[in-house]
Amino acid sequence: MAFLGVTAVLLVTACICLADPTRPKISDTFYAVVEYETHAGMNKTDIGRGYIAWDMESGNGVDSYQYNDEQGRLKFNATLLVLYSKGIEYAYRELANSTVPSCTKQSLTGTLPPFWGFVDDATYVGNKTVRHVVLNEWRYSVAGYRFELAVRSDDTTVPVTLNTQRAGGYEARQFISFDAGKPDSSLFTVPSKCE
Repeated sequence: MAFLGVTAVLLVTACICLADPTRPKISDTFYAVVEYETHAGMNKTDIGRGYIAWDMESGNGVDSYQYNDEQGRLKFNATLLVLYSKGIEYAYRELANSTVPSCTKQSLTGTLPPFWGFVDDATYVGNKTVRHVVLNEWRYSVAGYRFELAVRSDDTTVPVTLNTQRAGGYEARQFISFDAGKPDSSLFTVPSKCE
């Protein structure tokens, strides 16, 4: 009889250990400072820093970053500004050695998609330890893209890394800070060279 009790305890323990951890619940309205690493092909790597601001209520989002060369000089900066509130998307890019920045503008319809919308369909793939912190990794693939999200095992409301893989390229984002809540509306200002 004692044998059956021990076996039952071991089975319950095994089931608990095999269960997926808590699915991340990250706010889709936020401001974050992010370090970027972009790989295009085999020999091109850019490293930069920027921010992401997403505001579901206003229907606006921005992903803006600046890359420097090996000596720390500006290489280029880029901003993707989506203003569903006005039905317009702006893609702005400025190269350090160019006096003419590029800015494209296109129409948008619908509503701002949740930044973390893929998480509900993501699959838990395991954990890893980075700098003595245990991270839970989640993965989601769609239309040739693979998204990999890592969150702390003890706080699934804050992203640590977000990697995006596609044919011919890879982008890694490390979140330096993450503030859930409404971002400052000035972050959604159209660059003057795009007006």
